[in-house]
Amino acid sequence: MVSTRFRTLLLGAALLLPACTFAEESLWPTLTGEDPGGAPANVMPAASQQPALGTGDFVPTGVTPGQPTGTFVGKKVVELREELRRLQSSVSNHNGQLQQLRGKLVSNSQRYHGTIAAANARLQVGTTPGNPILVQQFSSAQGDLDNLTQDVALMNSLANLVTSDSTMSAFLSESSRAAFAVSGAVDEDHLQLAILEDEVNRTDVLIDRLLKEVTEDVRRQTNYVATERANLNLLSTGIRT
Repeated sequence: MVSTRFRTLLLGAALLLPACTFAEESLWPTLTGEDPGGAPANVMPAASQQPALGTGDFVPTGVTPGQPTGTFVGKKVVELREELRRLQSSVSNHNGQLQQLRGKLVSNSQRYHGTIAAANARLQVGTTPGNPILVQQFSSAQGDLDNLTQDVALMNSLANLVTSDSTMSAFLSESSRAAFAVSGAVDEDHLQLAILEDEVNRTDVLIDRLLKEVTEDVRRQTNYVATERANLNLLSTGIRT
């Protein structure tokens, strides 16, 4: 009986030795680029795919110049035309900010996903608790996610600015319609007013589209960042254990 138990212990020890060697070697990549660890031992949740950002580019068509007529309505048309020109300049500026923010969001998200993928790859093959390399990768991922949070906050502020553009556009639309009812106008005044009203309406439609895309981008990216915060918490637990 003792001899049988002794042989069993020897066999168990022989099986454990190569397993320990395999665990150590599995932390490092092979020269061929193949996964030395085989099946993953600890699979962490991968970073979720960043939601698609809008693709609209919102460039105003410009304001048609006009000639002063000397009437009160003619002066009003000149004032409204200047207001529309300033509004379109504001829309162009906000559109430029949107395109820049979208580029930053994509860049920060790609960097974040790359860091998370590297950390998960090391966790899957097994490693030591609190591995300093993983801790550094976690810190980098956290910084990238903080940058994403700031980008979304800036986009939300941009949505508020575009809302102000929408308010101004509604005012210009109402003012241009009201100018038709003012007495003392000549035919040229009404002709220029009609052109102005069309351009105000086109600008209003453009602003509505811009505001819709910014709002949708903010909503989707806010949810995405919240999900990744939860994933980072799970990653932190995996690194500790």
